[in-house]
Amino acid sequence: MRKICLLLILFIALGTIHLEAREPNAKRIFRKGRMYYKRNDYIRSSPFLKMAFNLDPENAEYAILAGKSIFLGDQPRESLKYLVAAYNLDRDIAEDVNYYLARAMHHNGMFEEAITHYQADLSRHEPDSPIRRDTEARIAQCKNAPMVVNSPVNYKIENLGEFVNTAYPEYSSTFSDGYNYMIFTTRRPRRLSELVRRRYHVEDINEEVYEATNVNGTWMRSKLFKKPIPRWQHDASIALSPDGNTMIYYVDNRNYGDVYVSKNEDGKWSKRESIGANINSDKYNEPSVYISPNGKELYWVSDKPGGTGLKDIYLSNLEPDGTWGEGKILGPNINSPYDDDAPFLSPDGKFLYFSSRGHSSIGGYDLFVCERQGNEWSKAKNMGFPINSFSDDIYLVIEGNSDRFFFTSDRPGGYGEKDLYSASPFLPEDMPNTTIVAGKVTDEVTNKPLEAEVRLLNAKTGELLATTNTTKADGKYKFVLPACGIEYTIDVKVPACEPGSKPAVTTGKYNIVSGRIQDALAEFPLEATVELVDQATNEVVDVLSTNPKTGNYMMAVESGRRYMLRIKSNEYLPYYEEFSVEPTGELVSHYDVIGLQKQNEPNKLVITWQFFDVDKSLIKNDYHRDLENVVTVLNKVKNMDLNIIGHTDSDAADDYNLRLSESRAKAVAKYLTDRGIDPARLNVSGMGEAMPIYPNSSTEFKKWNRRVELYLIQQQ
Repeated sequence: MRKICLLLILFIALGTIHLEAREPNAKRIFRKGRMYYKRNDYIRSSPFLKMAFNLDPENAEYAILAGKSIFLGDQPRESLKYLVAAYNLDRDIAEDVNYYLARAMHHNGMFEEAITHYQADLSRHEPDSPIRRDTEARIAQCKNAPMVVNSPVNYKIENLGEFVNTAYPEYSSTFSDGYNYMIFTTRRPRRLSELVRRRYHVEDINEEVYEATNVNGTWMRSKLFKKPIPRWQHDASIALSPDGNTMIYYVDNRNYGDVYVSKNEDGKWSKRESIGANINSDKYNEPSVYISPNGKELYWVSDKPGGTGLKDIYLSNLEPDGTWGEGKILGPNINSPYDDDAPFLSPDGKFLYFSSRGHSSIGGYDLFVCERQGNEWSKAKNMGFPINSFSDDIYLVIEGNSDRFFFTSDRPGGYGEKDLYSASPFLPEDMPNTTIVAGKVTDEVTNKPLEAEVRLLNAKTGELLATTNTTKADGKYKFVLPACGIEYTIDVKVPACEPGSKPAVTTGKYNIVSGRIQDALAEFPLEATVELVDQATNEVVDVLSTNPKTGNYMMAVESGRRYMLRIKSNEYLPYYEEFSVEPTGELVSHYDVIGLQKQNEPNKLVITWQFFDVDKSLIKNDYHRDLENVVTVLNKVKNMDLNIIGHTDSDAADDYNLRLSESRAKAVAKYLTDRGIDPARLNVSGMGEAMPIYPNSSTEFKKWNRRVELYLIQQQ
């Protein structure tokens, strides 16, 4: 007997906000945003401050606070347009306007412009102040960056995926079991109740250790590490022995942090003990250690006084009694006047890898390598772009004796503030489908070649892959694409319009799209990522995280354009919504309250809802990228089959809907087989209208029922 479960959900219809019906008060909205800003609650403050500026785009105070809030809320790329507007409106609007403008330009690869504003900011600081030293370091990074970026290394960077990475920070990975078992540190809430209680940001969540397993090249869903961990303090993984039986932890002791060791003895982890008095100090932090493969050297980090910079790397040797000897600070080829952290020694002991904000960093922490030369080390060498980004790149771990390694980065395009990545070398001649992309930048009206900066971006992540400059002589550019199967975007920046040229035109009329993201069944608010996509260009024009206490979001949209909202939340099915904005500013087909469906079954993979229009079995182009992800998973996990089950709404007769649901399932199967998936791995069926997710009582509910569900099944 087939059991059918109907989820009866009542949506509350709220009217959209129209500027024509009620003109929002920019001052009132700004005051609310400023209130949250003063509390350091940038997630809440940013939407209000952006809205205030969009309502009054001539107000420099609104622009500067919106830009700073967005930047401090970990969205440096988005912050640039607000900071530029503030500077252009009033260069004296805030004493730190040059600093934040420089930081945003730095993150966006605008190095010369960033240097100009960094230098303008130096005059307000005392010669020996920490902020001045930090700014001087960033100027040096911008000077180093063009040389590094314009000579990229042949490495492919891959995110470890959504089963490991979340909207929260994940970092400091370490491995055992032939690099198929990983533990790492994260600051994600264990339960929804913790998420609701969260006040401002991830700093309010303790560090904890999680584990994940690799199955046929794919990292499976991570979970809390099996060893009981205190919840009232920070507890981070530093290193795991190759046999998985010795764990090194960083433990927060209120005002400082120390390193502890625990051993797995007969299936039980021993009580943690201090790594030694010569390493741990009473008042300072020791955040990183690494024991050499031969077990005789300990490389460790401390911010105690007397070093070369802010954090320094030390070396201790193993004493005959089994303790670690007194630390010796490593020389200036490794330690810089700034932060140096996260040492890692190659298996043969010849190379020392570490991260630094100094040396020839191009932004934040960069990964460096030194070669052992007798009792000394060679000068630190930057590992190159795109391994290093304009953000923090740290915690490198080499996979055995190979050239592949894992690391942590908060570069744009990840799932959260910090994500775990892998890097693998490739040679262009090893890639038969290497493609050269070439073009010419010309004026739309005069057709004359233009001087421009041309950037190659990963269309999915927004990551900058390469950059070049055209000249007025020919306007030509060329890129050799570094990988196959990746969607790219070409971004062109022209310094100024030529006389008689045609500048970009916008309507100049804006409206506000707003709403609430909630659990579809229990109706409690959700923290979710909301992306606003221009359907004409497929460009993500705005992205934000909803307020976790209210689920609310708010974005400015321009009149006369068609958009899509892409909404994703951890452990929920994604939601896609298309809508348009009339030239009058009226919103068409936008729903204020959006309920997300819980992903309850661990082996159930529902790619998306709303695959199909009414009475259609043709897959919309908007969902091809989701199906490409399925192809990737199936190619990596060879022992998995797929059940493909089609569904319909109730608008036709039962037998017709059954055939239509089968056609929809077959359309998905054909998409997969056309891309090389063995048809024998795909089981196709249709359920017609028999298993709706929502009652077929309205147009809004029916579109959720026009779907295909995918189930991953382990082969027998």
